[in-house]
Amino acid sequence: MENEEIILPEDKEIFLKSLNKKGFLLEDKTWKILEGLSHEGISRNKVIEHNGERVEIDFIFESSNHCLVGDCKRTDFSWIFAKANERTNTLNLIYDSSRGMKVKTRATSDFSTAWTDIGVMFKEDGRLMVEQNGFAKSPRESWNDLEKNIKQILKETEAYIQTKRFLGKIIIPIIVTNSKLYFLKYSKGDLDNNGDLTDYNSVNEIEGIVYNFPEVLKWDKMQQTILSEDEEMFQHHVKSIFIVNINYLGTFVAKILDQSL
Repeated sequence: MENEEIILPEDKEIFLKSLNKKGFLLEDKTWKILEGLSHEGISRNKVIEHNGERVEIDFIFESSNHCLVGDCKRTDFSWIFAKANERTNTLNLIYDSSRGMKVKTRATSDFSTAWTDIGVMFKEDGRLMVEQNGFAKSPRESWNDLEKNIKQILKETEAYIQTKRFLGKIIIPIIVTNSKLYFLKYSKGDLDNNGDLTDYNSVNEIEGIVYNFPEVLKWDKMQQTILSEDEEMFQHHVKSIFIVNINYLGTFVAKILDQSL
């Protein structure tokens, strides 16, 4: 029975392609890469009861100064991020201070940053898929694909933050994906009077990106959301989510671990 061939040679490619659509293989590869990096602690598939809900985090990676809360996301879509050339690159880092949770904003030259995502589809050869009406093929779910994943990792970060204190550590929400990531740059002159983009400077494939996203996190009662510049309460602060293609995870995390407040 053990030697019975249940998958014919001509079906092997289809079988492997079907397996590879499952997220656990992406998690396995992520885990293997992270294990090879220097760390203080690392855990996998951590489950937390949070606000009456079961929240599962794919991985937690801790170093002396950082805590990465990570999700692995397999998707059928490519993610494109857009940024005006005139807009500066900034990091909005979550960290735990003696006075509560804070978000510190600073300029960066280490990462590309964006505020806008565009969901479209590409062929396997990298060419844009175009519908008969001349628009880029963008099934409705592709537009929601990235935002859904970002909100999920923020919820997981919120849940994990409330399990303990992380004094002095930077807390990094990170999404590891199989998706190809693209970065579109444009200038003010590329926008017409209606605010439509008429041209752009470049579209390039990138290893990873920092996506700045305004979303309120619900800290526990012992901690406060404080704007670090003037110590005032600030309920709508922007947070940076780090997004990386799995093939560049090792070098991308190394750059994250070099970051300081």
